[in-house]
Amino acid sequence: MSINVTEKAGKQRRLSIGHKAAQVIERYLRKRQAQSEFVWLTTGNRGPFATNGLRMALEHRFQEAEVTFLGAHAFRRGCPLPFLAAGGQEGATEVRPARQG
Repeated sequence: MSINVTEKAGKQRRLSIGHKAAQVIERYLRKRQAQSEFVWLTTGNRGPFATNGLRMALEHRFQEAEVTFLGAHAFRRGCPLPFLAAGGQEGATEVRPARQG
């Protein structure tokens, strides 16, 4: 299974995801009653996040939780640690480029 991701400067990339991740995304989109192909939307489904939108949303949530925000990369790198500590399987959180052809 794979998803299309728009990177900085509008570059498109296809990434492989696991079956469970695909199920979670599908369930989220059904619950949101998505009218858009984009997963990360601005408030009120007005459109996709801008390039820095996810970082801004993370920063806002960290401020609400009174936790120091060290950046989106630090957040991404740190996410697997509690997952692995709780018994998650190594490699399950990796996102890899999809095979071509």
